[in-house]
Amino acid sequence: YGASINYYLKTPRARVTVTIADRNGDVVRTLEAQATAGQNVLTWDRRDQEGRTIPAGVYQVELTATTDEGEIVRLTRTARVD
Repeated sequence: YGASINYYLKTPRARVTVTIADRNGDVVRTLEAQATAGQNVLTWDRRDQEGRTIPAGVYQVELTATTDEGEIVRLTRTARVD
Protein backbone atom coordinates (compact mmCIF):
# COMPACT_ATOMS: atom_id res chain seq x y z
CA TYR A 1 0.00 0.00 0.00
CA GLY A 2 1.50 3.28 -1.08
CA ALA A 3 2.84 5.12 -4.08
CA SER A 4 6.32 4.94 -5.56
CA ILE A 5 7.92 8.14 -6.79
CA ASN A 6 10.65 7.18 -9.26
CA TYR A 7 13.26 9.65 -10.49
CA TYR A 8 16.68 9.65 -12.15
CA LEU A 9 19.50 11.78 -10.79
CA LYS A 10 22.46 12.77 -12.99
CA THR A 11 24.59 14.37 -10.29
CA PRO A 12 26.66 12.28 -7.86
CA ARG A 13 24.58 13.33 -4.84
CA ALA A 14 21.67 15.62 -3.96
CA ARG A 15 19.17 16.39 -1.23
CA VAL A 16 15.71 15.63 -2.61
CA THR A 17 12.46 17.12 -1.34
CA VAL A 18 9.11 15.91 -2.67
CA THR A 19 6.10 18.10 -1.95
CA ILE A 20 2.63 16.66 -2.55
CA ALA A 21 -0.26 19.12 -2.83
CA ASP A 22 -4.00 18.67 -3.34
CA ARG A 23 -5.99 20.28 -6.16
CA ASN A 24 -6.33 23.48 -4.09
CA GLY A 25 -2.55 23.75 -3.81
CA ASP A 26 -2.51 22.88 -0.11
CA VAL A 27 0.54 20.79 0.82
CA VAL A 28 -0.55 17.43 2.24
CA ARG A 29 2.88 15.82 2.64
CA THR A 30 6.57 16.58 2.32
CA LEU A 31 9.14 13.80 1.91
CA GLU A 32 12.92 14.21 2.07
CA ALA A 33 15.83 11.97 1.13
CA GLN A 34 19.49 11.95 0.21
CA ALA A 35 19.94 10.53 -3.28
CA THR A 36 22.84 9.39 -5.43
CA ALA A 37 23.34 9.26 -9.19
CA GLY A 38 21.07 6.90 -11.10
CA GLN A 39 17.56 5.60 -10.54
CA ASN A 40 16.01 6.44 -7.17
CA VAL A 41 12.68 5.68 -5.51
CA LEU A 42 10.80 7.40 -2.70
CA THR A 43 7.76 5.64 -1.25
CA TRP A 44 4.77 7.66 -0.08
CA ASP A 45 2.41 5.84 2.26
CA ARG A 46 -0.53 7.95 0.99
CA ARG A 47 -0.80 9.70 4.34
CA ASP A 48 -0.74 13.40 5.10
CA GLN A 49 1.60 15.14 7.55
CA GLU A 50 -0.68 14.15 10.47
CA GLY A 51 -0.72 10.46 9.49
CA ARG A 52 -4.24 10.40 8.02
CA THR A 53 -4.91 8.48 4.80
CA ILE A 54 -5.54 10.96 2.00
CA PRO A 55 -8.67 10.67 -0.15
CA ALA A 56 -8.60 9.55 -3.78
CA GLY A 57 -8.04 12.41 -6.19
CA VAL A 58 -5.55 14.34 -8.27
CA TYR A 59 -2.39 15.65 -6.62
CA GLN A 60 0.57 17.77 -7.75
CA VAL A 61 3.94 16.21 -6.99
CA GLU A 62 6.93 18.58 -7.02
CA LEU A 63 10.42 17.13 -6.75
CA THR A 64 13.27 19.50 -5.87
CA ALA A 65 16.86 18.26 -5.99
CA THR A 66 19.62 20.40 -4.49
CA THR A 67 23.18 19.34 -5.29
CA ASP A 68 26.19 19.79 -3.01
CA GLU A 69 27.23 22.65 -5.33
CA GLY A 70 23.92 24.45 -4.73
CA GLU A 71 22.35 23.71 -8.12
CA ILE A 72 18.57 23.33 -7.83
CA VAL A 73 16.41 21.32 -10.21
CA ARG A 74 12.59 21.21 -9.95
CA LEU A 75 10.15 18.90 -11.65
CA THR A 76 6.36 18.95 -11.25
CA ARG A 77 3.94 16.21 -12.28
CA THR A 78 0.28 15.44 -11.75
CA ALA A 79 -0.56 12.13 -10.07
CA ARG A 80 -3.90 10.40 -9.60
CA VAL A 81 -4.47 8.51 -6.37
CA ASP A 82 -7.24 5.91 -6.47
